[in-house]
Amino acid sequence: MEFGRVTTTALEKLSLHLPADPAGNKTILQPGGKKVKAWLGTSKWGRKEWVGKLYPKGTRDSHFLREYVKHFNAIELNATHYRMYKPEEIAN
Repeated sequence: MEFGRVTTTALEKLSLHLPADPAGNKTILQPGGKKVKAWLGTSKWGRKEWVGKLYPKGTRDSHFLREYVKHFNAIELNATHYRMYKPEEIAN
């Protein structure tokens, strides 16, 4: 299986139903309740296929991150599954 892809047969067997909401959601998400912050992002910003779609036509590789942050406020740092980075590396 290619990472992130499943065959049509396997997809037909998958349940895509969401579990019931946790009880605390009713309190947090009610009108006038607590404000909830959400972060949205992807695991990569250097996607050449986004040029002309998400990034303006002609965007150079070196400007991908500059364009990415116009749409998303987070990036998945899945590289930490492979090694622990120093705080200054992550800050960079």
